[in-house]
Amino acid sequence: MKQDTISKIINWVLYILMGISVVFGALYYVNGVETTVLGVNTSSFMRWAYIMLAIAIVVALVSPIYGLIVDPKGLWKMVGAIAIFVVVGLISYFASGNSFTERQLQDLNITATTSHYVGAGMLFTYVALAGAIFAVLFSSIYKYFNK
Repeated sequence: MKQDTISKIINWVLYILMGISVVFGALYYVNGVETTVLGVNTSSFMRWAYIMLAIAIVVALVSPIYGLIVDPKGLWKMVGAIAIFVVVGLISYFASGNSFTERQLQDLNITATTSHYVGAGMLFTYVALAGAIFAVLFSSIYKYFNK
């Protein structure tokens, strides 16, 4: 198949999935959280969310593999991106810690390890957000000066 044909098929599939999601979202917000919508319990919304999550995982795993088949030179870019994520993840893990006392951990019903993981996840998210903001600003400024 040609690249253009694949792009068109993917676009139509994404439009259909988006349309179904919009209908489910509208029904969910119109009829409330714990109701039946047209004879269907709202747990169907959760099933749809799980289906969409599964599709997203499959696409996230298959897309880079397809990209490597089409352009093998892109392997080093992907390896570099993965390496950056791993380094930021390790730095986040080692920089975070448990800031709760034993009593607070018992009240929250969590362990010190869980608190450490949550702290690492939050730190990783902050670094990723800062990186995204920096990338947007840098690309805007770079485009401005390269006109």
